[in-house]
Amino acid sequence: MSRILFIDNGIEFDSKTLREKPYGGAEVAFVSLVENLAKEGLDITVYNNCVNQGKINDVNWRKLNDDINSEKFDTLVVNRGDKYLNFRKECKKRIFWIHN
Repeated sequence: MSRILFIDNGIEFDSKTLREKPYGGAEVAFVSLVENLAKEGLDITVYNNCVNQGKINDVNWRKLNDDINSEKFDTLVVNRGDKYLNFRKECKKRIFWIHN
């Protein structure tokens, strides 16, 4: 199974909070993408400034901290900011997603 790690160093959101209050299109697009990739059988982990940690709608949500350094993944998707573009240089696939 392919493991994809998403990193977003933006505002506080996750799959649960997105359904509790209004968010912008960038957050809606992000959650929609990760949840649909998980439905396709991919192992998805998100590190961001989330309120709720754990598995939500088949996506692993984690608070952005030093734990990220021990993650194992095949593909890295950096969302919005470029701070993590050089994270783990041995990464085989790296995607920078700017959509806002």
